[in-house]
Amino acid sequence: MDKLQAKTILPFVQALAEGKVIQYRDYGFGTWQDILEPTFIGHTKEYRIKPEPKTVPLTIEDLYEHFKKGTIFTNSTTHTCRIQSISIKKKQLIMPTSFSNISIVDFLLFWTFEDGSPLTKIVEE
Repeated sequence: MDKLQAKTILPFVQALAEGKVIQYRDYGFGTWQDILEPTFIGHTKEYRIKPEPKTVPLTIEDLYEHFKKGTIFTNSTTHTCRIQSISIKKKQLIMPTSFSNISIVDFLLFWTFEDGSPLTKIVEE
């Protein structure tokens, strides 16, 4: 191994030491796959540190899926409800009578799933 090879491999070795996952694929194509013990030998593979999953807000389509399932949402320990309908044109959710109509933005900001988790989803690159 020469100096350039060591410099190229060093970030991967550091990532492994930190418990991060290394992935590989054939140069320029193919899907990324986890590799438990990379050797970094040969020039037919390319490597990367597995990207951390990103959390993004739910889309109106995601909310519609939850609406169809009857998912329960909450905005505090005392207020829970199900979405009664969705107005895509007005970008509003129709809630039970005590909540009237609420904008999708306000809903995503101030409400959570019944278990308290935020109205987000995880996406991987």
